[in-house]
Amino acid sequence: MTGTENHKRQKLVPIHDQIFRLESEGIRFDLHGKRDAEHYLSTKCNFFKILSYRAIFTGSVTEDSQFNKPDFAQLRLLASIDQRLRHALLGMTLDLEHISKVLTLQKMEKYEGNEYAIVTSFLETLDPHFSPRINQEIQRSLKSPYNSWINDQYHDVLPVWAFLELVSFGTLRSFVHFCASRWDDKQLRNLHYDLKRVNSLRNAAAHGSCIVNSIVRKQNEFQRRPSSTINRLLAETGISKTRRRHWMKNPVLQEIVTVILLHHLLISEGNSRSRASTELKAVFDDVSANSDLINTKDAAPSFLAALSFLRELTERVGLLN
Repeated sequence: MTGTENHKRQKLVPIHDQIFRLESEGIRFDLHGKRDAEHYLSTKCNFFKILSYRAIFTGSVTEDSQFNKPDFAQLRLLASIDQRLRHALLGMTLDLEHISKVLTLQKMEKYEGNEYAIVTSFLETLDPHFSPRINQEIQRSLKSPYNSWINDQYHDVLPVWAFLELVSFGTLRSFVHFCASRWDDKQLRNLHYDLKRVNSLRNAAAHGSCIVNSIVRKQNEFQRRPSSTINRLLAETGISKTRRRHWMKNPVLQEIVTVILLHHLLISEGNSRSRASTELKAVFDDVSANSDLINTKDAAPSFLAALSFLRELTERVGLLN
């Protein structure tokens, strides 16, 4: 039986039918008017995404789940919190992408003397099936109006700093791994490992994926271990080993924790750190201010507990000061 046959096909639901469909799915409208809900669904958030936040009140979304009955106002609040969390985390992942380039270039000043040869060496080590994709990636970037200055100045012969401006986050990770092996540099080796999590979270946030309901959703993914850097930084917060192990089993929380701790480690005092602090504090304050609305007898207790863990972690590393 194929995946399509094994699951009910989801069809688009016209706006005028969405309220009725939500009620049939167990969503209440005691705290939120139906007319306002219809306007919200037509202008702010799509039907399937708003419905996905039921996971907060059940712990999972499966065909056989017996959902509790959250109010539409609760789902709307969670969608808002999710959006603000995505924006905060996206900014932090972009900071980390930038500082990874800076750190790699700093290391190169120590280990390398030719800023062109290392790019050539990296491209020569690529798998034959992978190399054309990187070259196509570079050519597309060179044609972008944002990178025309690189094309005008360097054309196809790229020094390493121009190369890093053109490639994707995934290629940056590969380059960091190449440099770590070439220079036998432990810091870059750990950074490459952690950038996998950063890259994953960056993509999820940039593409508008739901984050908060993934915190309570049962994950089928294999257990991934944090890097030695993240384990050390997490232990240094003073949070108990039992709690650390519990929350780091969730791959989404592990990625968020990785971003918070790497940001704390690599981003120095200044505008980027202040922005991250302000945006994260706004998310946590929003959760606290509306905890009575979220923390009902129907809500999954793990959601607020997970957000409480993230807030405590962020406070302990000084990002909420």
